[in-house]
Amino acid sequence: LKAMALRVLSTPASSTPVERVFSQAGIITGGRRLRMEQVLLEKKLFLYMNRAMWSSIHC
Repeated sequence: LKAMALRVLSTPASSTPVERVFSQAGIITGGRRLRMEQVLLEKKLFLYMNRAMWSSIHC
């Protein structure tokens, strides 16, 4: 339990995960500034970032 808590609750030492999310958000919006609502962008980004897991479950 301790090992899992440390892994889940620890802060990453670099900004790489954040940069990856911003990059994926750029792909989703097509690199343009669209008037997409924040909730819709968050949902699309969640699905895009978890697509590998989703496809492995529902093949």
